[in-house]
Amino acid sequence: GAGAAVDATDLVVRDTLPQESDGDFGRGVGVQAGARFTGSRLRIAGNQQAGLLAVSSGTKCDVEDLEVVATATLACVDDCPVIPGGSGVAALGADLTLRRFVVRGSELAGLQLGPTGAFSAEDGLITQNRIGLNLQDELLDLGAAFHRVRVRDNETDRDLTDHPVPSAADTLQALTEAQ
Repeated sequence: GAGAAVDATDLVVRDTLPQESDGDFGRGVGVQAGARFTGSRLRIAGNQQAGLLAVSSGTKCDVEDLEVVATATLACVDDCPVIPGGSGVAALGADLTLRRFVVRGSELAGLQLGPTGAFSAEDGLITQNRIGLNLQDELLDLGAAFHRVRVRDNETDRDLTDHPVPSAADTLQALTEAQ
């Protein structure tokens, strides 16, 4: 939450599973509720719902040398009480900066941006996903936000559909219900 800060270097997060009680979570790295995450040389692979998720106002996520691979949707896709996700990197309301990154093999989207705070991406590749870039922020200036980012070889490279982004409220509600 607010005031929490994590600096991670040479981190691997892989094959996370959802909780047994309701099939929620399984995310690789989640940053929310005003927390700050700084990462360098990260590999996030084989996770569910989201590989890297940054949500809520005041949250800051700054990552470089990132590889996110094979993010799956939750198994309960059709009857989920929660958002099934499936995005390699997803942001909603948070400030997110990506430098030198690859996102590939996501079941929903490589990069999913709901209305965000500040966003920038440089020197990246988004490839082999169902949707490369799912953009839901009409105010985002793509020319200013993206520098040397290639979006290619996805089933659909760019999409404007409002696919739900997992949120901090989903997480807090699930934690409350579990107690």
